[in-house]
Amino acid sequence: MDYASILNGPIDLVQAARACPNQARLLAVMDRHGPGLVQMLWRILGHQADVADAYQETFCRLALLLQDGRTWNKKGFIFRTAANIALDMLRRKRRDAGLSRDIDTCAVPARDPDPAAAAAHRDELDRLHDAIGDLPDHLRQTLVLREFGELDYPAVASAMNITTPTARQYRHRAVLLLAGKLKASPGSERI
Repeated sequence: MDYASILNGPIDLVQAARACPNQARLLAVMDRHGPGLVQMLWRILGHQADVADAYQETFCRLALLLQDGRTWNKKGFIFRTAANIALDMLRRKRRDAGLSRDIDTCAVPARDPDPAAAAAHRDELDRLHDAIGDLPDHLRQTLVLREFGELDYPAVASAMNITTPTARQYRHRAVLLLAGKLKASPGSERI
């Protein structure tokens, strides 16, 4: 099937995509890794529109790279790129709105019905989010892929092009740095 026959008849986007080898490869990657990627983005962003934007941006970047025709670790690329996009979105949202996250999307435990406890919980989440954002890139990416993406260590290592023991070491260092930052931050007496 060629592009001319697609353009002259009724447009079926899936059929059109399958006619182009790069788009067919993109659809295959989306079919295979899309659900896991959406799940990770939900954990990081927690807002439907943000998840959709990050998902779209990730696959737009992948589509540009597929034009080169090189073979590389597509799963690692999409998970790492999506995590970076999501974190950038959160930083931009905090900078633009003066908030760390959309407070309505933060889950407040049911056992904290009083507003003071809910505010304290949101403050703790904000401090944790800020501390994660301050980590060095390699440590932050390892932590996000492992904890929010729920990838096992070999998958994290593959996504970051490092060894499995290195992925374990990066996560361990990230947790130690987070603990130190949260202990030293104001209001840490609750943690």
